[in-house]
Amino acid sequence: MKTSAHAARSRSSKQFMNSTASATSSHSTQPFFASGKTSQRGGDSSGLNPSAQEGEDVGGRTLGEFIGDVGRPIGTFFGNVVGGIAGAVAGNDISSATTLPAVWNNHGHFQWNISFNTSGRNGWIVQEIDSTRRAQDAAGNALPDGLTPLYWEAWAVDGTGNISPASGGTHDFWQRRSFGNNTQGHWSISSACYFTTTDPATQGFAVGNAPEAGGLLSSLSQPAGLGVARLHRFAQGTWDSTSAVPTHDGSAGPQ
Repeated sequence: MKTSAHAARSRSSKQFMNSTASATSSHSTQPFFASGKTSQRGGDSSGLNPSAQEGEDVGGRTLGEFIGDVGRPIGTFFGNVVGGIAGAVAGNDISSATTLPAVWNNHGHFQWNISFNTSGRNGWIVQEIDSTRRAQDAAGNALPDGLTPLYWEAWAVDGTGNISPASGGTHDFWQRRSFGNNTQGHWSISSACYFTTTDPATQGFAVGNAPEAGGLLSSLSQPAGLGVARLHRFAQGTWDSTSAVPTHDGSAGPQ
């Protein structure tokens, strides 16, 4: 069953405060959820791919990362309040439903799959993906990382509301690769989904512009005329595989 942006907003303020009180809480019944688990696979995707000082550490995170982890759930919640109102007025809201629950595996590996639903017709869902990642070896040296930090990707919506492309009922595959043993780091993904009637192909979108987008049309440049985002999502994690017991904790939402 799909979970609409309206339903997420109707949850009590007490639930919201509980979900944002800690970036590493573990209450799966909240709009935002968190976990720490174990890892096996590699590869990065955020699209259709079925396959005190900034340098100071705070619980394995720099201060900037800590502030971002606390602020991301709050910004996502209020962004969805505004987006839900705009979508209800314009008749083109966007919601998501989890098809594979988020899992934080060892060594920085993460996966979360979702499907989209929209009341919009004959247009496109355009999603902005903003990613960060700090990957280091046990000595604190930076590891090679080709992650695309910012891009846009698109799905087509027909006259009946069918969204394509999709794979087995899933539209969006969020994954962060495993860096293996004796590594440590932090990562984050923030997204904003828009509904547009302008064909993204006319604005420079093409398959392959952003490798993480997989088979979706994508662009490294912001398209014009997107308006107000209808749906916001986030995921984040901090891992440490430099000790005998690897850890990877984080949070994500809404779902």
